[in-house]
Amino acid sequence: MTFNRFLKTLNARGMFRIRPGLGRVRRVLRALGNPHHQWPAIHIAGTNGKGSVAAALESVLRACGYRTGLYTSPHLLDLRERIRVDGLPLGPDFTAAAEAVLRGEKRARAPLTYFEFLTAMAFWSFSQRQVDIGIVECGLGGLWDATNVLESPLASIITSVGLDHTGWLGPRERDIAVQKAGIIKKGGYVVSGVRGPGRSEICAAARAKKAAIVELGRDFRGQPLVTSWRSGKQTLRFSSRGETAESITLGLLGAHQVDNAALAMAALRRLTFAVPPCGRRAFLCRAWAWSFSSQPCGNT
Repeated sequence: MTFNRFLKTLNARGMFRIRPGLGRVRRVLRALGNPHHQWPAIHIAGTNGKGSVAAALESVLRACGYRTGLYTSPHLLDLRERIRVDGLPLGPDFTAAAEAVLRGEKRARAPLTYFEFLTAMAFWSFSQRQVDIGIVECGLGGLWDATNVLESPLASIITSVGLDHTGWLGPRERDIAVQKAGIIKKGGYVVSGVRGPGRSEICAAARAKKAAIVELGRDFRGQPLVTSWRSGKQTLRFSSRGETAESITLGLLGAHQVDNAALAMAALRRLTFAVPPCGRRAFLCRAWAWSFSSQPCGNT
């Protein structure tokens, strides 16, 4: 199958066609051998910021020598941007992934939507390429998003809650927060940047699932120090409860990127599996120089 032929058949599914429920994608993934069970994941939901947080986490972990998978949406120029391994689109493996999911779909007798199909492709590709960790961004909401088949992510990150997709997620921020909080897993770990009316819903969901939660502005924070419009960089101080504050340089401007960087740093502190023998502080200081590159990731 050529890429252009696949693109035609995928577009026929309707990019914006939504059918709530996880049953279809679960059946297809089961037919593919449950590839999403074969690598650890970080799962990210939120109204704004999730693309930048995902990009930062992926680049830090890749800089430390780990094989990374990154699944984001939407794409800017080319559909293949959505699925990356080691920072690069799949290339020829993209159509191989499409053919595999088509076979799984046929065996499962479960026709997938546009986004479900791409999600299955990403998860199959990460398994085939044997990634050490996958960073997965929700497409819509969280609770019924196709990516929520991930059962026990290392961390669930909820960046923010605002009024988005109200026709599907609900008319109020609290309603939308309930949907975003759907990615929280029993006994899991949650990093939250949610402020305003949705915060109580995120905290309530974490308590109900007996999940540990750390919150931006309470358990950790980022404080802007120096901004240079000439160089396109800014410096911030990241501080986390009980730890020494650190200064970090970002290759992205904007006050919102300070929050995004703090969310990524808070999640990295959970990932003790990724810390080499040189220790946590050396790991973060050496790796962070690679993260938050000046190249944009999506529109967040």
